Amino acid sequence: MQLTEGDYDPLDHRRPDFEADYQRFKKGIAQAETDLRQFMLDSVDAAPNIYEKLRLMARFEKLPLECLCLDHKYSQLLDTYQTELEELRDRYNDERKEPPLARLMTPIAGRVMWVRYFYRLIEQPMDVFKKKAVIHADKARRTIKLYNVLAQVFVHCEMVYHSAWTKCVKQLRTALAQPLLIQNIQRRSVTRKK
Repeated sequence: MQLTEGDYDPLDHRRPDFEADYQRFKKGIAQAETDLRQFMLDSVDAAPNIYEKLRLMARFEKLPLECLCLDHKYSQLLDTYQTELEELRDRYNDERKEPPLARLMTPIAGRVMWVRYFYRLIEQPMDVFKKKAVIHADKARRTIKLYNVLAQVFVHCEMVYHSAWTKCVKQLRTALAQPLLIQNIQRRSVTRKK
């Protein structure tokens, strides 16, 4: 697109030069909009996961341009989110017997962190989609249902692990309250409790 200053009066509607320049300007604007839309699509598609895709979409939303067709892209991203939910469900089912634990974590506390991590993975994108019109579409029902099931499973699992952790802490607290050394007053000695 090239903006040039003509050597004619643009307000003189009888001259044909303005009309040709105006048509060229409109074609340039249309091409710039097409290029911007293609850039947005390429950028979002190149993002590795739904979190990065939604972050990029939020940046493009700041441009109030209808040519970007953001609603259509959000609809496609909802399908991507559903696919990632299904993959996360399968991953959860594979790892739930022996989840990978962080270093130096107790087994129960590590499982609580593991299940909270999974919950955060599904919650953050859904918080974005809740604010969009695409969530009210008929095709979003399956995604919402899958999200609700996974969220319920993750919260229940966290509660089970948390209650096991509190029981473990109570046992440790009573064990820590036991004396380590016993004082024998008659012999004037201190011995280690066995």
